[in-house]
Amino acid sequence: MPGFEEEILPNSSPNYNDLIESTDLFGWQADLAEGQSIDYREFEAETEISPYEFASPLTYTAFVHSDIEFTVLLSAAAHTLSAEAKVLPGGNVELWGMLVVTLMVMVKKQQNVDEVPGAGVPQL
Repeated sequence: MPGFEEEILPNSSPNYNDLIESTDLFGWQADLAEGQSIDYREFEAETEISPYEFASPLTYTAFVHSDIEFTVLLSAAAHTLSAEAKVLPGGNVELWGMLVVTLMVMVKKQQNVDEVPGAGVPQL
């Protein structure tokens, strides 16, 4: 990347927190004390460079998306998490179900607008 003499990739454990496995119900829940300094922004705040920033295309071509639709399948009201809920890397599994059924995004058209051939999978 222009302007940076050295690229530091977040590929060693000192770059991440030490919480690997936890049986604590709230062990994987973020307290948001870091504000906006999460994911690649944390590395940028520490003048480190993330190998792939958010929404960075991992391809040598470019796409344009159109006719994008957002549909609410279920509007789930907030509730207290169950004490019996399983805790896995990524957080309380009860949150995953709520996210999966709450929003659906559909991209109707995707067009490669570059000279390099390629295929893409739209992701939320």
